[in-house]
Amino acid sequence: MSKSFFTKLAAGSFLLSMSITSNATVINFDDFTAPGLFADQTPLAEEYAGLGVHFSGSGEVLNSSSSFGVGLSLPFSSPNFLAFNSSANASPPETISFDYEINSFSLDFAGSIGLIALSAFSGGNFVDNVFLYSSTATDWSNISLTLAETFDSVVFDVIDVDNTFVVDNLTFTGAIRSVSEPSSVLLFGMGLIGLAGSRRLKKR
Repeated sequence: MSKSFFTKLAAGSFLLSMSITSNATVINFDDFTAPGLFADQTPLAEEYAGLGVHFSGSGEVLNSSSSFGVGLSLPFSSPNFLAFNSSANASPPETISFDYEINSFSLDFAGSIGLIALSAFSGGNFVDNVFLYSSTATDWSNISLTLAETFDSVVFDVIDVDNTFVVDNLTFTGAIRSVSEPSSVLLFGMGLIGLAGSRRLKKR
């Protein structure tokens, strides 16, 4: 095989490995059937453990059939959302932890008028936070954190608000299943072999 073939193979395997680590993951809560009432549901916990994502708090995944007085147009992804209601013992904060480091996190929310807080932590240590004042209860808003430093958990809270509100489209990026992917490891190994082969050809 030619030198250029091995060189291209090595470069291709490196790029594939890099693309696996930079993909964004979205959780929109629409991958299972949910009831419309808090009384018929339990707090979200390990339902997304397969993605390496764990929830701790009182938020419950509910069907939008009850609407909660929020708009059901984009960016809302029908039919489910993560819902909170202090009168139903489902109040914030909600902690979302990851089995890996991430550097970006965002979510869409509606239903609250007040101060929304999103805080990032790494190994239990505070990293950074962001605040957003929501002036409408019906329209959807977005709050996000993108940091140079990585983190492994976020806490979403609503400050000084006693109201029903909902969350959708949790989006995060980071080193997700990077070198552990068998295909990328295999291709990376083939790339190293290709580089070694190209060096031998150079010496001839």
